[in-house]
Formats: sequence, C-alpha cells, structure tokens
Amino acid sequence: MDDPVSFAPKRPIIEAIEERQRDAAALAAHEERGCSPVPAPPPPPQDDSSNLTVEESLGHLPDLRPRVEGDLSILESIKHGYQKDPLFSKVLDNVGHHKNFKVLSDLLYTHNYADASVLCVPSVIHDK
Repeated sequence: MDDPVSFAPKRPIIEAIEERQRDAAALAAHEERGCSPVPAPPPPPQDDSSNLTVEESLGHLPDLRPRVEGDLSILESIKHGYQKDPLFSKVLDNVGHHKNFKVLSDLLYTHNYADASVLCVPSVIHDK
C-alpha cells in the first residue's frame, strides 16, 4: 500500500531575516558612548508676563495725535483716498454688506485683533 501524502514540512520553516530588520535591531541595541543625554527643554513660564497683547508686543510707538490733530487736511486726504483704494472703495459701495466696517463722519473704521476700533487709512500720498 502507498504511504499517505502529507503536505506538512518535514522540518520547521524558518523565515529569513531581512537586512533592514538586522539594521533596525543593530540601531536599537546601539548605545552612544561618551555622550550625555539631551536635556528636556525647560517648561514654559506660568506667569502672565510672557502672554503679551498685540499692543504690548509692538513696543513703544510714537504718538501720532500731536502730528494729526488740528490738521484737517490729512483727514480730507484719507476721505478722498477711499475711492482710489481697491479694497476700501468696494467696502464703501456697500457698507451694510461688510459687518467688520462702519462709517463715522465719512471715515471708515474696523476692529483690530485686540478688538479696538481703528481708522482705515488708504494708500494715499498726503502733501503738507
């Protein structure tokens, strides 16, 4: 009688170890000698002095009020410049459509990141 056919391996199958697996194992086992470990970065300060506002981060800027107050010609230049400015002319054509803008005394205002009301100044040249 014939022996039954068996598909079982006669000896255990050993999977080949790929070169990339050997390289990864060597890297994992490798220890740097003579090097100290990299120190962890210091934790961020907990006080509010490092959490500056936009205005505080700009530093000290010159006060423009003494230069502008009393000189109405600069305000007139700003008002006339709105029509030449590509953005502000579109806003003024339909102010109600742009929620971030408002008009007071023919001057256009918006809010900055600090939520302060600021004057919109178009790119115009003012001759004094």
